[in-house]
Amino acid sequence: MKLKINIFLNRLGSKVSVKLVIFFSLMVLLGLLGGLDLQAKSLSLYLPSENSFDSLRISPFTAKLLCPPITEFNLTSKKSNSVAIKSIQTVKSKDSVKWVISLNPNLYFWSSTEPVSSKELVDFFSSNLKKIVEDKNPTLKVPRYKVQVVNDKSIEILWNEAPGFGPFVLNNVPIEKDGQCASFVSPQQKKDDKGLDFLELSLRDDSSNGTIRLYTKDPGIDDNLISIKFAGDYPANPKLRLSDESIKCGHELELPIFTVIVWNSYDKNISQKLRQAITSILPRGELLRSGAGSLGSLISFPILKDHPGYSMGVKLRPYSLDKGESLLEELGFKRKDSSSWRSLDGKQFSLKFLYDNTSELLLKIMKDSLTFMGIDSSFEKGSSKKNLKDFSGYIGTFYSDEDYDYINYFHSKSRDPIFKIVNKDDSSLDKLLQDYSLSLTREKPDFTYLASIHKYMSDKELLSSIIQTNACLENHSNIKLEKKIKLDSKFFLNIFQQLK
Repeated sequence: MKLKINIFLNRLGSKVSVKLVIFFSLMVLLGLLGGLDLQAKSLSLYLPSENSFDSLRISPFTAKLLCPPITEFNLTSKKSNSVAIKSIQTVKSKDSVKWVISLNPNLYFWSSTEPVSSKELVDFFSSNLKKIVEDKNPTLKVPRYKVQVVNDKSIEILWNEAPGFGPFVLNNVPIEKDGQCASFVSPQQKKDDKGLDFLELSLRDDSSNGTIRLYTKDPGIDDNLISIKFAGDYPANPKLRLSDESIKCGHELELPIFTVIVWNSYDKNISQKLRQAITSILPRGELLRSGAGSLGSLISFPILKDHPGYSMGVKLRPYSLDKGESLLEELGFKRKDSSSWRSLDGKQFSLKFLYDNTSELLLKIMKDSLTFMGIDSSFEKGSSKKNLKDFSGYIGTFYSDEDYDYINYFHSKSRDPIFKIVNKDDSSLDKLLQDYSLSLTREKPDFTYLASIHKYMSDKELLSSIIQTNACLENHSNIKLEKKIKLDSKFFLNIFQQLK
């Protein structure tokens, strides 16, 4: 049973396409629309994808619709709240500590005709709670516990001793049984009158009798349809769109999707100053304009700029060939003339990168920029079975949940096949990651830890953040949309309320 949703979309061997992220985004943005009385009770969503419908449950966004988490962090309120359950409370007495969980009567396993029972919830936590905590944060100690039924509407988790973490360690964790999720929707795969497959979603309760039709192939309709496009889906031919022309987008969807270089801290030649030099010579602004049509922004760390954990005191490293040249010379990377490769200690120096699902334009710009500065480079597309320590770094695009709990990626004990190369026994970074991850298990996280992580990792250039990219919404329905739309998962079920 897969208890932990894998948040990184472009890791090697991933079953999730980046485009699958957008389906949930559509759920969210439609939830922003209140008080509309739509004539149609069915809305079609077109998300071009080669992936099967089964893979939607793996996506961190669609999973929150098909497999809603027990609890989640809400960026708008800046605190965590219940989702799949009605409530969770910590009850302390002189001799005991317990978590009391109230069931949501509208939660069903996909094929079930009865709501999730107290007994089913007890079985789930009895079997999985320890693993849930350890998967979230391997540095946490899990005391012994007992899970029992209180009544048909609630259960309790009794701890032998007070745990060192709070109940919102359950953030982003779905309830599962026999390969099915507990959900508020009933998903059914069907065919339309043209023979096209779609996934029909309907609410379990009586608040709406509307349905959503999710298509991964073009349904060939114009009415009551919303579709999504990334910048890469628009023509890059200069005759069709100038390289420096922004895409004209009526409804821009802000997404926490980040393209970064993950540096190998185990390679002694990949020093902090070298990393800073490379970042200085990358024309990130041009990449954003030509590669993403200005759909997105430049960032100093993979966090959205309006997030409370984004440190505004950390400035973008400016594009400067002179700065890059100065740092390279200072480090001893010499070249005979402007047409020769740089060498270090008499040997030609070369950077070797691993990448997967990364823009070819980004790779070309990187290689051209490095070549201009006399640095030989190679780019290999591969799998996570490769030993990342054999490469200078990894270039990729990933998505993060709104809490940005990076302990399983940037901690020195990380088991992640990609990001474990970032931190080589850095106890200061480990401490910040642990403190922040622990704060996320409380109702109100302490984002000063995340801001400190941002500043610490940016100062050391452990990652080189390239760009954050958005998507464009093409609206062929009668729904009114805002020009700039932000993700907020608390609205994802509201779409059905608009289809009454």
